[in-house]
Amino acid sequence: MYDGTEDEMSHLRERIEFLFPALRGAVSCTPLDGGVSVATFWKSAYVVAERRGEANYYFIQDYEPAFYRAGSLYGLAENSYRLGLRPIVNTPGLLDFIQKNHNVSDGVSFIPTVDRAFFRPADGPPVKDPIQIVFYGRPSHHRNGFDLGIQALTEVNRAFGSRVNIVSAGEDWNPRQFGLQNVLENRGRLSSFSEVAALYRGSHIGLCLMFSKHPSYQPFEMIASGCVVVTNENEATSWFFRNEENCLLSPPTVPELSSALTRLISNYDLWGRIRSSAVNSLSRQSWDEVIDETCLKAGLIV
Repeated sequence: MYDGTEDEMSHLRERIEFLFPALRGAVSCTPLDGGVSVATFWKSAYVVAERRGEANYYFIQDYEPAFYRAGSLYGLAENSYRLGLRPIVNTPGLLDFIQKNHNVSDGVSFIPTVDRAFFRPADGPPVKDPIQIVFYGRPSHHRNGFDLGIQALTEVNRAFGSRVNIVSAGEDWNPRQFGLQNVLENRGRLSSFSEVAALYRGSHIGLCLMFSKHPSYQPFEMIASGCVVVTNENEATSWFFRNEENCLLSPPTVPELSSALTRLISNYDLWGRIRSSAVNSLSRQSWDEVIDETCLKAGLIV
């Protein structure tokens, strides 16, 4: 841990030691000589690149330059892929993009899975009406296309009225701020996997937009819970999303997104067919298996 004092790190240390009891007493924010270092954000990549240890890795969770407008932070984030760290990359599409665009020849990727202890369909046949749409609504994260999503949902609400129930989750905000008080309910940032899973399990359709280079984990968890996902076309996520097989893909326009949602609301057979086939496209591994397999491929464990 490179950017905090011992006092500031105490809570995080307790959390790590709770989750990983074997590390109790070994978690420190004091620099260690040698060893293996793993960067987990573009800023920490610069710290790790200066270390002379056994091995230096870069856990790349998303294409972080896209978090910023063109400028200094964009340039620094983009340059972090040129520092010689070995990439461990969240999804094969993101690894492929980085290799093609940043002259990176090394690296391993993994396919996300879901925790089926939480994310599973409801028992019994789904109830048809009202159709519940859950929206991954985060206005402060531009990569989630909030403005496109709420305009498409407003169109759907106007067309179907009480036949649809629209719920947003993912960030705390007031629907009245955006003139949506009669369009949707925002449940904000939910506090547990159980709450998220219950919301997804009680929904028919999941609207999740992502304009960076990985698909987010929400669509996987929505699918595992029995939702049919509507998302935007994105070349970097095409390794997973297949239109009318495990989701509906849409160009990033309000008419096209509202049309995709309308198709699922109006065509129960289409919704049921995609719902049945989508779950088979998910990884069957546990997260422990994914992590162990990835660490073995990367050489982090033997």
